Amino acid sequence: MTTLVTHSFCKYLTSTGNWRDQDYRARIVVKSVKGDDFKGYWDRKIGDKIVRLDENNKEVTADLAASFMAARLKDLVNCSVTLVPIPNSNACVGGPRDFRTRLFADAIAKHAGDRVAVKSACLWKKPKEQQHKTDGYRHASQFIPLLEMVYKPKRPVILIDDMITSGSQMLACTYILRAAGVDVRFGMAVGRQTTEQEDGVLKWDEKEISQLIL
Repeated sequence: MTTLVTHSFCKYLTSTGNWRDQDYRARIVVKSVKGDDFKGYWDRKIGDKIVRLDENNKEVTADLAASFMAARLKDLVNCSVTLVPIPNSNACVGGPRDFRTRLFADAIAKHAGDRVAVKSACLWKKPKEQQHKTDGYRHASQFIPLLEMVYKPKRPVILIDDMITSGSQMLACTYILRAAGVDVRFGMAVGRQTTEQEDGVLKWDEKEISQLIL
């Protein structure tokens, strides 16, 4: 059984219904980090100013999310660590290394300080179809043969993603890195997908994910 503790900042609601303000705000955060287009805005106090967070300045929201992640990271670890981003669908061997989750991990490291490095340790062997465009059950065993470990981190590893849906890709990277003797501590993501309204939408949430990988 491959098990990983994950920490996510907000709960991203995907079902329709009577959304609350906090559900819309979580959507703004997640969409901004993913670089997606969205409607709506959130007037939030940043420092001593009220800033309107919307599609026109989503880079501000994304950097704010990175600062939240960095602060939480410093609460959780007291040693030097390596952030390993979960590769986006175009993040493949021989391809560009400035993929979205890598850039987000870089932003977290910038806020976190000198003890945090970033390495793209796992990449797809070739570009894959975007996960949200595929249907059906997701399991880490589907992704392990498609991934390649291109770097072996020497420090303890924290896996970084923008969104946890099933957690299968994060568990696939965990399996590959641990099989190589890497100390994978936990995973972090901006959002965790949910189909039901939950309390504490914009509060840190800890959840253990696990799958049996044969």
